[in-house]
Amino acid sequence: MARWAYDALSPYAGLVVVEGICAAVRGPVHRHLALLADALGAHEAAAAHRTAAVARARALGAAALAARIEARGQGPVRPVQPADHAFRRDGEVWTLAYRGREVRMKDKQGPA
Repeated sequence: MARWAYDALSPYAGLVVVEGICAAVRGPVHRHLALLADALGAHEAAAAHRTAAVARARALGAAALAARIEARGQGPVRPVQPADHAFRRDGEVWTLAYRGREVRMKDKQGPA
């Protein structure tokens, strides 16, 4: 799936990801291409995308986003392991887990 997403996003590398009518701005497409390239084991390509994403974020005046993108590029990338995440219902309790953090929530509908 990562290969398909990488190939589909590549033509839009110089653009910025915006959801809906600017409901959320997710940053430069290069940022997402860097994550996908890392997942594919193409670490040199990931570094190049990350550098381009930082430059684009800075050009947009998004200094905090640029810092987050830079920080993501430091150190080895640890792929998500199947045991790292969960979304399951156990009776009246939902378990949500991701990368070592686990939360349990009572199943219910409507306001608290």
